[in-house]
Amino acid sequence: MNLALALVAGFLLGMAHFGGLWLTVCRAVRSSRPVLLVMLSFFVRIALLAALVALVGKGSMWYTCAALAGVCLARLFCIRRVGLD
Repeated sequence: MNLALALVAGFLLGMAHFGGLWLTVCRAVRSSRPVLLVMLSFFVRIALLAALVALVGKGSMWYTCAALAGVCLARLFCIRRVGLD
């Protein structure tokens, strides 16, 4: 895997993470237990993101940094897409 693939993989992981956040927020407003839903979603999303970034990184600092940069790019994309900037 090269750095570009790690960046793209990180971007896709970030899109999944922030997409899950968006779904959680949409469901939390209708939930009878929104705090439980938000906390459970947070821990599941963070655990999955951390595990998959570590998997993409394969123990290499450069691959891990590229994957994390992809996650940051996904965050910027989502913020611009929603219009919060």
